[in-house]
Amino acid sequence: MEILNKKNALSVYNHLRKEVDLPESLIVAMMANIAVETGGTFDYKTEQVGRTDPAYGLFQFDPRGGLYDLYMDYLDHTSAYDSAESQLNMMVDIVLNVWSQGVSHVGSGNVRKVLRAAKRSADEATTAFCSHILRPGKPHMERRLAAATEALELIVQEKLRESRVRNTQYHS
Repeated sequence: MEILNKKNALSVYNHLRKEVDLPESLIVAMMANIAVETGGTFDYKTEQVGRTDPAYGLFQFDPRGGLYDLYMDYLDHTSAYDSAESQLNMMVDIVLNVWSQGVSHVGSGNVRKVLRAAKRSADEATTAFCSHILRPGKPHMERRLAAATEALELIVQEKLRESRVRNTQYHS
């Protein structure tokens, strides 16, 4: 079980699905990677255990390099504060080629690989997002793929719940 906090996971899902250009398979991939990076909590304040300078956030931004400095630049660029939404927005702006500095940082070829994988399946998007955007030291890919299955199930359940609510409202 990779998704421990369904409320937070649904909050992430509902934020990501607002972006109409983001394929659902890529939403699943991002959620799967977040599940592993946060230990299933989907808490944007999650800190890495066992280090004096821990990585933190939904995507475990590492202060020793990588995406941390990029995220700080993104907050300045957007005049935003650290939040789950800001962390998600940065990744969305990168994978949709909206924020050129972010695309340059991860590499436009890597972004293209992730988008191509998202056209094939959520599993391929999960693997590509991990390998080409996050690039963790220990990928734990089997856990990410298991989390992708869980995320997809959670999304299906949420859509069914919303459909029932709409039907109840329609018939009232």
